[in-house]
Amino acid sequence: MKRISIRSLLMVAICVLLTACVGIPVPRANPEADSAQSLTALTVCDTTGTNAAMLIFTQRAGLFEKYGLTVNVEVMSGVPEGMAALITGEVDLCHTGGASAINAALAGEELSIIAGMVNSPFFVIVAHPEIQTIDEIKGTVIASGTPGSGSDIFLRLALDSLDLLDEVELISVGRSADRLAAMTTREILAGVVSAPEVINAQKLGFHVILDGAKMDIPYQTTVIVTKQSSLANNRQTMVHFMQALLEGRATMKKDRAGAIGVLAEILRLDLEEDATALDTVYDLLVLGYWAQPPYPTFEGIQLLINEGRQDNPGAVDLTVDDIIDISIVQELEESGFLDALEAGEVGE
Repeated sequence: MKRISIRSLLMVAICVLLTACVGIPVPRANPEADSAQSLTALTVCDTTGTNAAMLIFTQRAGLFEKYGLTVNVEVMSGVPEGMAALITGEVDLCHTGGASAINAALAGEELSIIAGMVNSPFFVIVAHPEIQTIDEIKGTVIASGTPGSGSDIFLRLALDSLDLLDEVELISVGRSADRLAAMTTREILAGVVSAPEVINAQKLGFHVILDGAKMDIPYQTTVIVTKQSSLANNRQTMVHFMQALLEGRATMKKDRAGAIGVLAEILRLDLEEDATALDTVYDLLVLGYWAQPPYPTFEGIQLLINEGRQDNPGAVDLTVDDIIDISIVQELEESGFLDALEAGEVGE
């Protein structure tokens, strides 16, 4: 099998910094808010695809300003771009894949994961109609994600658990949408995509042959991560950011139409023609995958540390406690803020 190894994050970052950030338009902070002395400015990146709906919705609802922040949201096309921006100080926080944060930490970056937003495998393997079961992928080419990304690691873990890893060839193909496009050429008969992309996969005639959510694999899919120095110097700002973001998530549960509007933009679906599909994605994400309370999963992070260390023999010595800081989520839970959100007592 043609095995894809996880390359050094810094080497990848040099390359990806030459590429442009893409995504759906996100309004910049209100210029009037920018001039207000009481607002603290933050720049936040998001590399999570459909899960970016949480940040975008929160931004458009004006909730960051409510908590004293003016936030620029940068939706980026890939995980390496986001991590490079965080490491170089272009952004203050990033909503990104757990694997990317772990790989950066293994490369020596001093990072803190302050929240776990999706704490289970968020991926599926889809295939052309002639491949009916996962066993039938033997001898085929499978589209994987960027080396070291969450989708790439999940795919290899899943195939290895089924004794299929040595039976296929993995080809790295950018984002979920890019993998689906590559599959239409028929040179690639299967690929790993994020769970919401199943909607687009089905529209192209593909079907699910393996659902990551049904596998017994602890996995830290997405996280909120920042530099340890930023957390130490701006902890209260980070608290306010998490308050706004979690209120945005809670509001999405009440404002189904508004949330679906953002999801439609991200997935490039029509609100009327694709109403059923959008309802499915809304239920999957907003009512399903998003963790509450958003503590990172220790087992999932340890799994990613183990995987990252295998592909990087020169990795620094790293433990779960070195990279996670649950104090903000813990504070919000112990203060009653999270319970108040769930009860609808915040934001009225």
